[in-house]
Amino acid sequence: MVYRTRLHYTEDMKSFIWDRYKHGDSVWSIARSFDRPSSSIHKQLSANGDFRPVPRRRHCRSLSPAELEEISQTKEVRVKIQYCIFTLTPLINLGNILRY
Repeated sequence: MVYRTRLHYTEDMKSFIWDRYKHGDSVWSIARSFDRPSSSIHKQLSANGDFRPVPRRRHCRSLSPAELEEISQTKEVRVKIQYCIFTLTPLINLGNILRY
């Protein structure tokens, strides 16, 4: 028995599905254009009660991707500095002991 590989619908594909469904094409004809069974298209449509989902967007107070990247780089530098301090502290203390 030959199984089909799973098709992950991209945003463009989903938009195409919704556009054709809105224009009155049947689920079967939309599925035929993807060479898939109609149940796979029906799952996409019925997930939102046959209403096109609202496009996702960031909250106005959330950080931008550039700001998130800057924070992650700052954390990496901080961890490296802390590691250096942690590894050098015993040597510094040993030097003070030997000096006296």
